[in-house]
Amino acid sequence: MMRGLLQRVERVEKLLFELFTLAKDGLMILDELLVTQEREKIAKLEEIERRSDEVNLQVFELCAQTFGLYGPVLHELRYLISAMQISSFLERICDLLAEIGEMFPMRLDERLSGMVERARGMVKTIRLMLERVERSLREHEVESLEKELTELDTRVDKSFLELHRALVEYLKSGGREVESAVKLLYIIRHLERIGDIAAKSGARVIWAERARIVFIK
Repeated sequence: MMRGLLQRVERVEKLLFELFTLAKDGLMILDELLVTQEREKIAKLEEIERRSDEVNLQVFELCAQTFGLYGPVLHELRYLISAMQISSFLERICDLLAEIGEMFPMRLDERLSGMVERARGMVKTIRLMLERVERSLREHEVESLEKELTELDTRVDKSFLELHRALVEYLKSGGREVESAVKLLYIIRHLERIGDIAAKSGARVIWAERARIVFIK
């Protein structure tokens, strides 16, 4: 019985790691999109969104079947509940990335181009957050996860506030590319939200491994 349960947990893990890969790939594509504004990259984000939705539903179905068949012991139960939540978080990240893709193309003057580069910094930091959470999930190691994610999420929040102020000032000062500035406001708000979701995913890993409730912000 235990062997069958562990095999199902491994299948859930495999699906979760696919979702991590989709989310990280989406962030990498977004980083490229911010530079090139190529339509084919927007299509790739939409493809990632569709696949993430499929995988998320597979995670839920497999976890529900496992609850019914095995009534898993406490650690595995925490893991499967966390897996369902993390799966939904990652699928939501892919949704938000696809929504960002809808903001392109943008017309950029010199000031906005500089802000886009700073937004790319947010993308890179969020990818680091996801890589750290994934590593903890793979290695079942959460010793410094809360501290590291807090530092990275604080960096994302700081960049968001600085860019938000800069974009508002751009609009107040009569910047020419108003529509693009508004789009960029929308993009950085989504990125800030993605950072929060990545942090919440880490909190769920800590709960699964240590049964400890943390709020990473």
